[in-house]
Amino acid sequence: MLKIHFFMVMVVIGGGCSTYQSAPQQLPQEKIANAKLAIHKAQASRAQELAWQELNKAQKYLQQAQAAMSAEEYELAVRLAEKSLVEAQQAEANAEYEIAHQALQEIRRR
Repeated sequence: MLKIHFFMVMVVIGGGCSTYQSAPQQLPQEKIANAKLAIHKAQASRAQELAWQELNKAQKYLQQAQAAMSAEEYELAVRLAEKSLVEAQQAEANAEYEIAHQALQEIRRR
């Protein structure tokens, strides 16, 4: 039973590796697309106004990821795109927090 599970894990891992090997630019492209989407979501939540530092970092990492992709440095592109995604999500969360905080302050003034 243990041998079967180990074999299944190896097949899954091996299959994933061979997929990445056959199309190495696919994973970074997906990560970059996810980072772009997260940046757009952050912008829609007023991050440019309320969390501009995080948003700027996200955009910077995205530009670097795209440059790494162009240079065929796929692993670097993935790491930078992931950093961009995290910064964009942080920008969105900070902007939403600030909006909620401002609303709370307005309620308390009444």
